[in-house]
Amino acid sequence: MAIQKYSIKRDLTPPTKAGVSSVRLRVSSRCKRVDLHTGITLTDKQWKNDRVKQGCIVNGVESNLLNDLLREQEEFVSTYFNNCALRNEPINLEELKKQFNYTFKDTAETRSEEFFYIMNSYIENTAQTKSWGDRYKDEWKRVMEGLRSYKSSTNWSSLSESYMNGYLQFLSQTMLNDKMKKNLEKIREFLNWAKLKKYPVNDDFFLYKPKLPSTDKAVRYLTIDEVSSLISLDLSANRSLEETRDYFIFQCFTALRYSDFKKLKRHHIEEKDGVYFMETFTKKDKDRIQFRLPKVAATIYQKYSDYEYDNDVAFCVLSNQKFNNHLKELGALANIQGEYVDYNRRLSAVEEERSLRRDIQDHDARRTFIVTALNEGIDLSTIALLTSHSDMKAMMPYIKLHLKGAGKVIDAIDAVFDKAEDGE
Repeated sequence: MAIQKYSIKRDLTPPTKAGVSSVRLRVSSRCKRVDLHTGITLTDKQWKNDRVKQGCIVNGVESNLLNDLLREQEEFVSTYFNNCALRNEPINLEELKKQFNYTFKDTAETRSEEFFYIMNSYIENTAQTKSWGDRYKDEWKRVMEGLRSYKSSTNWSSLSESYMNGYLQFLSQTMLNDKMKKNLEKIREFLNWAKLKKYPVNDDFFLYKPKLPSTDKAVRYLTIDEVSSLISLDLSANRSLEETRDYFIFQCFTALRYSDFKKLKRHHIEEKDGVYFMETFTKKDKDRIQFRLPKVAATIYQKYSDYEYDNDVAFCVLSNQKFNNHLKELGALANIQGEYVDYNRRLSAVEEERSLRRDIQDHDARRTFIVTALNEGIDLSTIALLTSHSDMKAMMPYIKLHLKGAGKVIDAIDAVFDKAEDGE
């Protein structure tokens, strides 16, 4: 910790024609100096021994209150130097002046302008440093604009418990709890950074921990019978639907996300003695995945192996929107019955939402793989590694996935489908 040498001197500015002077703190450090204006104005007769003369009333304020303010302002300056020493940061007298003025002089309107200016700067700089995509950056921008829409006068000191309760009430008009919690996480991240930078963040915010129950969402997946009903559809008259069906089934037996499936290349799949192996690098989790292809997935790969597509991709996949639209058609053709029931939470209120099981989406394939493997007794940790499941990512360093473990998953997937085909 480097000791920061500095001095603080109280004095008066030269008097105006009306004989009035301003009290200032002259701060010096390393041959540099800055004047901090305290906001107190008085005459020479009201000033004695570097303080407001005892018993004077200046602009309606008693001398003891004004002297307390001066001590508070000096303590603020001392705290700034101490914090710089603790963090081994260089002294910046202009930054000190900015923080001093904000704390003791700026109006609520000025503070609001600074709050949103600093938040926007944080978003722009962090987006560049951490390589945020445009979509994630836009999420941050919406959080900032949400705060501005709630109260345009928002500043560092605004973020009290009552402010935050009102903010959540405001958000609840258009958001469920899950989305509100994500907003709070982003605000907390920004304010943690701002606090480290010594902006005067209201500490009440960090004590604010509202109870926001999460949505109870049904797991969307297909049973083996439903997968079989899709496979048995005769789609020879509609090539586009046939391809979408085949690609979705391939996902069901490999747990590939749509983004990873779409970029799957031919060289990611190799054949050895009649057995196909797949190795790929997931886009979302940046994990390397390698395992033997289940029989159904291998058959689908062989079906399209003679086709040549741009960039050596294994399959020619539609856009995500068209892909999901076709999946809904396929769900209806396969006569998939039933519905999902979700229980959404908006603050403390519960809202029931129902959706048809036949309205299949691309990510249902990944869940189908995971649920099928779980139902067959495969260990969750093994499945999580094989599928690069982000919810289990924190456990990955402690789990060893070997070839035998991966084979157990594939054997289970193959066995359960074989049983279904044999009518057992």
